[in-house]
Amino acid sequence: MEAYYSDFIANPPSYVQWNIALYDDAVFWLVPGSHRRFNTEAENRQLAASEYHPIDGSVPIELEAGDGIVYLTPILHWGSNYSTKLRRTLQYTYRAFSNYGSANTRLWSRCFGR
Repeated sequence: MEAYYSDFIANPPSYVQWNIALYDDAVFWLVPGSHRRFNTEAENRQLAASEYHPIDGSVPIELEAGDGIVYLTPILHWGSNYSTKLRRTLQYTYRAFSNYGSANTRLWSRCFGR
């Protein structure tokens, strides 16, 4: 993971995701700045206890219908507060095919021999 994050910090993002809510949605949570570091031991303990409860320092992203969020995939994020309420979200991803965009692919191949 250290090699992955070093590459992520050194190069432009090669993978970005959009979530666009079609109905009001307050399920998406993230930890600001977590894309620039490893998880803390406290975060790992909290995630091990429950993947649906908020982690210390996390914030909910409350989207109204038509709102969207664009984020870098390595950021610590998850859904919570699942219920029977109707939810619909469009999810789009962007993957670069430039030299920068393939950097992570080459890096993973070197790390894992694929």
